[in-house]
Amino acid sequence: MGFIQLSIKNDKFNISKKYIKNNLNYHHRTAILMPICNENVERVFAGLKATYESILATGKSKLFDIYILSDSYNPDICVSEQKAWIELCEETKGFSKIFYRRRHRRIKQKSGNIDDFCRKWGYQYTYMIILDADSVMSGSCLIHLVKLMESNPQAGIIQSIPKTSGMNTLYARYHQFSTRVYGSLFTAGMHFWQLGESHYWGHNAIIRIKPFIKNCILSPLPGKGILSGSILSHDFVEAALMRRAGWGVWIAYDIPGSYEEPPPNLLDELKRDRSIMLVITKNSKPFGGTKCFILSILLEIILSMFFTPIKMKNTFLQKN
Repeated sequence: MGFIQLSIKNDKFNISKKYIKNNLNYHHRTAILMPICNENVERVFAGLKATYESILATGKSKLFDIYILSDSYNPDICVSEQKAWIELCEETKGFSKIFYRRRHRRIKQKSGNIDDFCRKWGYQYTYMIILDADSVMSGSCLIHLVKLMESNPQAGIIQSIPKTSGMNTLYARYHQFSTRVYGSLFTAGMHFWQLGESHYWGHNAIIRIKPFIKNCILSPLPGKGILSGSILSHDFVEAALMRRAGWGVWIAYDIPGSYEEPPPNLLDELKRDRSIMLVITKNSKPFGGTKCFILSILLEIILSMFFTPIKMKNTFLQKN
């Protein structure tokens, strides 16, 4: 379906093709959050600098503030982060726009880091855009996401599609090439089937803060051992909770200017896959274990293939 959608170029349900307001409300401000924990400091702040300079180039920097939310506990890295933050603010004159906070009570990992921001400063903003440590987004992409939110008041999360870039190892270059070739096919097809009930990948996405605070603050899983504690795949759970509350979760698959870095080698790829498998195992606990979880996924795929055409037909009839 992705190939068909990209070939006909007439996806009337594409959220980025709908009516978009050109006049932005400067009272609806956006916080750009970068949660970090013992990351490569030079890489993190280089990406932030590129993103902020791109925002400045648009002339709409009043819409955005940047928050570096550190969970780092290595003393040397903590000092380096603060030094890099001061240097970044001096170079860009961004002391009133770029903020650094290091959390001392590190609970619930990344989701807890974002929750802490929402409790302390979330009321000042209408939207927040989450970045990963290796994310870079252009100013035009950020503004486009804000316009989409302004134009679609029922959208709770809009996920951009980050293109992999920035690495020069053979494995990473292969990864970057392959995602450029078929990544758009995959995401266009995903959008075709899921529409406003799609995924949130935890970064390079814009979120409406009030419904997020009301519906998506997560509690730890009860019990002891590896299957308890903080929810690791918080992004998928948050998307489900947002949708359950009646807000749309969309993929804007055709907006340029969103980037991330791929794993540089096979070993790092396997480490990430191991983390994903741990997430699946952990999240399967409430559903009776891994086997039940896999069966539920297969059932979901079958039901989606059966009911999505019916849903699209009803949506089309309502619009016409």
